[in-house]
Amino acid sequence: MNLKRALALCLALFMLMSCLAACSQPETPPKDPDTQQGTGNNSGTGDGTGTNDGTGTGTGTGTGTGDGTGNSGQQDPPPYTGPVSPLTGLPVDESILTARPVAIMINNLNKAQTVQTGLNDAQLIFETYVEGGITRLMAVYEDVASVGQIGTVRSARYPFVDLALSLQAVYIHNGSDNVYCAPHIKETGLKDFDMIGSMGKYAFREQNGLAYEHTLYTKGSEVVKGLAAKKWDAALSKARKPLMQFRAEAEAQTPADGVCTAVKVPFSGSYVTQFKYDSETQRYVRYSKDTLRQDYKSGEDVSVKNVFVLETDQRLYPDQYHVEVDLIGGSGWYICNGGYEMIKWSKGDANDPLVITKADGSTFTANAGNSWICLVDKDRNVTIQ
Repeated sequence: MNLKRALALCLALFMLMSCLAACSQPETPPKDPDTQQGTGNNSGTGDGTGTNDGTGTGTGTGTGTGDGTGNSGQQDPPPYTGPVSPLTGLPVDESILTARPVAIMINNLNKAQTVQTGLNDAQLIFETYVEGGITRLMAVYEDVASVGQIGTVRSARYPFVDLALSLQAVYIHNGSDNVYCAPHIKETGLKDFDMIGSMGKYAFREQNGLAYEHTLYTKGSEVVKGLAAKKWDAALSKARKPLMQFRAEAEAQTPADGVCTAVKVPFSGSYVTQFKYDSETQRYVRYSKDTLRQDYKSGEDVSVKNVFVLETDQRLYPDQYHVEVDLIGGSGWYICNGGYEMIKWSKGDANDPLVITKADGSTFTANAGNSWICLVDKDRNVTIQ
């Protein structure tokens, strides 16, 4: 009897210990299809919401698109497909496509370069030799209402009339060469905004340390008022054609014909425009010979994304003073992103567009951005470094 009791007691203790051991084991959670290890697909929608097909590694959240191994990838932003500027290829509001550009003549005497302002806001800047060894600029704005102070404003010259016409622009200046330019403005029917006379109320003089003739400025808001006074439509009847074909900013390329960290354009012995490449900003900074040029108001370096140097035939008019610039066409250089390539260009009659092609005549594509276009005599020695 004592033996039976002992055996029964031992059996009861054994069963109690087995029960306690089973209760002390950690519970194994059921397998979750969203946390399984495998090689399945894990994808996200870019908004932090992910999915998994039950055979991959995922937590149910993700950004972008999975790579097929259970790892979430980063989704690239979609390419821009909206409207772009006809003059720069940069994204713009759709209203800019039909906006009439405004082309303003800018004083470029060496001493007046120190008081220039508004050039960095221009989409295009043209420069060429005009007379007496000097050059003049024409700054072109697609949305002049958004621009602050511009100047100093100077008189019109013949080749700029044809360039403004080719862009369907309003041409703003302060006086003109009355022998050759003024008659040409009348015969072409160019929308002419001369700040001498009654239209002068849309400009102002500002003391800048220079003589009176170098002190005339305007503002984008004043130009808009002047255009309204002229009763000219600010918008064209249809969208403007692009100046040239442009690449998207994200697809920019470096021209492959050679390296260009600096280019010197000698319009005359005393007027040499130089551009030096800034690899950090990927822009060309403007110099007059070796003197850096900065905006009079903002103090910013004057710079552009693209530089075009177009060779022309230039000769004196019969008055032996003013310069005739041939706009039929020729060869040239396109300079951008630290490199250059040879190009050809043509224009022709006053209203014809400026056309740029590759050296072999095939389609040319520029990088998106603003441009400085130099029209220089083909006998001048342009230097590329």
